[in-house]
Amino acid sequence: MIVGSSRFNQPQYQRDRKLALQIGLDQYLLQLYLVGSSESTCDGHPMHIRPGDICLFDLARPFSTVATDGSTVSLMLPRGPLDRANRGKNLHGTIMSSERPLTRILADFVLSVCRTASDFNDEEALAVEQSLLSLLVAGLPQHGHATPEVSTPMMQMLRQQLLEFIEANLYERELGPALLMQRHQVSRAHLYRIFAADGGIAKIIRDKRLDAAYREIALGAKTAGKSITDIALRLGFSNSSQFARAFQRRFAMTPREARQGASHVDHPTPSPPARPQGNPARYNQNVDDWLEELFS
Repeated sequence: MIVGSSRFNQPQYQRDRKLALQIGLDQYLLQLYLVGSSESTCDGHPMHIRPGDICLFDLARPFSTVATDGSTVSLMLPRGPLDRANRGKNLHGTIMSSERPLTRILADFVLSVCRTASDFNDEEALAVEQSLLSLLVAGLPQHGHATPEVSTPMMQMLRQQLLEFIEANLYERELGPALLMQRHQVSRAHLYRIFAADGGIAKIIRDKRLDAAYREIALGAKTAGKSITDIALRLGFSNSSQFARAFQRRFAMTPREARQGASHVDHPTPSPPARPQGNPARYNQNVDDWLEELFS
């Protein structure tokens, strides 16, 4: 968990799929708006964030924000514990209204964490993180995007196992519903229901393969000498034309344009600050600076 505060002057921030992959953060961003408001878009869905509201963004997914002058407290939360705790809900773009009592309690807790974070030892920091996650999950709106198929701990565990298997086998040409059914002893209908909210299992596999291709083409120095066709075939696409069409739909550029633009990325990735020994106060300031750089 990383915590910090920031002030902003009418920022406009656009995080598309390319930038999300370039920066490579795989956490949730929780923001408590202290002053000011924001008009944001997550996966095409509009959001209006007011003072006192708490919002959640999945940093691995696209979003855009236009805000007024104001200030926030931000926390970077690890994906694994929060995904396990919320049982499959899609939290990207979630707003917790300041009108709800649990939101106000969580806001007070977040402010306390921000004021005292530099004093925690490792054991205390873990306890605070667990308490924060419990309070956050308890206060989430009940109209989230969970489906009955992933609403129990057992189904969420199966979903996570399936996702991990897909991620580990993106270069396996046989990767698909049949292989997942065989390896995990799950029926085709059940498999499709588990991923219905994500657009289906085929979409999950295709999107993850396209993301892997983008990393190889635009960001992978070790694969600079490999042809785009070779990368496409290794990732299970039947031919380069099919791959190019899918790539352009997802990233609004051709694979060749992605490779040509790899040498001048517009947003260099700011690295999270390391906690210095003996000077925790400076750590908080470093976090504040890092958050402002990341979202400027």
